[in-house]
Amino acid sequence: MRLITVQGEGRITQSPDTIELNVELVTLNKDYEKMMEGAINKLNLLYYHLTNLGFDKNDIQTSDFIINAKYESVRDNNGNYKNEFVGYEARQNIVLEFPLNTAFLAEIIDAITRSVIKPNISIAYTIQDKQSLINDLLESAVQDAINKANILANASGVKLGEVQTIEYKRQDYRIYSDTKLAPTAMYSMEKIDIVPKDIELTEYVIMSFEII
Repeated sequence: MRLITVQGEGRITQSPDTIELNVELVTLNKDYEKMMEGAINKLNLLYYHLTNLGFDKNDIQTSDFIINAKYESVRDNNGNYKNEFVGYEARQNIVLEFPLNTAFLAEIIDAITRSVIKPNISIAYTIQDKQSLINDLLESAVQDAINKANILANASGVKLGEVQTIEYKRQDYRIYSDTKLAPTAMYSMEKIDIVPKDIELTEYVIMSFEII
């Protein structure tokens, strides 16, 4: 059987429609029970602020909850360094997604950063329906391979037969805009309508067709 093998390239560009807010709560205490109590209080206070802004508690998801014993390197009286126990540290990462709205984002940032929580915050722009975007990307790659195979077959004076093989290496897509936004900038940006950079994705497939 004679074959023709081509690589299809799919490209897709999509404007972000969703804000992903990551809130990291850090609690440190030498007493384990007090550390846990503080971590729970911070989480409850975060829930309080976010539900007051209209979020359902089920929308406020925990992606990580890690507890470690923390040590620091200190110098003793003889000038030697040793590890000294600082306390138990809990790190909770909360993920919240909502439709792209800069004014609402500024309101959220203001509510949680001016409280006693003092969290670490990161902001990203993404797509709500990620699976549909990936499906469109794969269809684009396959269609490109078919078009290339047809062009090559016509130029060679042969006909394209059925697809024999498809090679596709699944990848973890980074479906985020390259736009960076510092939470501290939000205090003076309530009236600025930010337009984040489009998300661009590329995918490849290798397809073999019978030629007749």
